[in-house]
Amino acid sequence: MKVKGQTTSLKDSLSSIDSNRVSKIYPKRLAVVGGITVFSYSYVYYYMKTQAWWKDTPVPFHFDEGRDKVYARGHDKMGHFLVGGIISDRMGALFEWSGIPKKRAALYGALWSTATQVVVELKDGYAPTYGFSWRDASFGTLGSLYSLSKSHSKFLANTEIKFSYYKRQFGLLIDPVDRKHSAAWHDDYINQTYWFSMNIKNNVPFLKETKFPDWLNLALGASLDQTTDGHGKGNREWYLSLDIDTKRLFKPKKLFWKTVVNSLVYIKIPAPGIQFGRNVPFKAFPLYY
Repeated sequence: MKVKGQTTSLKDSLSSIDSNRVSKIYPKRLAVVGGITVFSYSYVYYYMKTQAWWKDTPVPFHFDEGRDKVYARGHDKMGHFLVGGIISDRMGALFEWSGIPKKRAALYGALWSTATQVVVELKDGYAPTYGFSWRDASFGTLGSLYSLSKSHSKFLANTEIKFSYYKRQFGLLIDPVDRKHSAAWHDDYINQTYWFSMNIKNNVPFLKETKFPDWLNLALGASLDQTTDGHGKGNREWYLSLDIDTKRLFKPKKLFWKTVVNSLVYIKIPAPGIQFGRNVPFKAFPLYY
């Protein structure tokens, strides 16, 4: 009888836990998430159909024939990785805000992001100047998995993928639709820099118990020089720079400011840095962005 009573008690406890999990889902918040998602995706679709390559007359579905591998020397793949990570991270945060447990929300965010990458590539398959690119879809998916892995890896949890853009140089054409003098910012790869930013204190064991600032990061960046011609030529520029972890620097408490600060983590803060690379002159910058 005692064992039976204990068994019943255990079942009651499990039922209580399950009911608590269900009660944590907030329908109104889920509705808000749905509204934000529909609006955001509708705007992006409208932009792509009216301002970008989806506005061209569709052609039969086709795969990219390899041009995406050479026109930006693979630099655009970093952009796909970044976007995949951002969508995964932000959707995961919205799912968690709706009451879904953190790790499950991160998984849902990664799946949502991966599905987005594939749908975009399917649409690109009908664009005359592009085509379905398994490389783009793969790197976008890797970005989604990077974001998901941060909830399982202490090292990755203390890293960020970031972006900076400053029109500092002019070069040869690099986008695939043969514009002659300049490219839209999302195609202007010689002025884009992608960064892998690592928190120093939390990833260097002997600094963890010191007063070393926990908001200071070290970032490795990659860009292209102005000799990039869109046909495989050009040199890769590498950068090493200090960076700031805005979440640890500001430590916001209110939801609005948390949202603002969490959105800033994808932007590289201007800081001292150096440039190096094969066939690239060594330079030091008091501030690089």
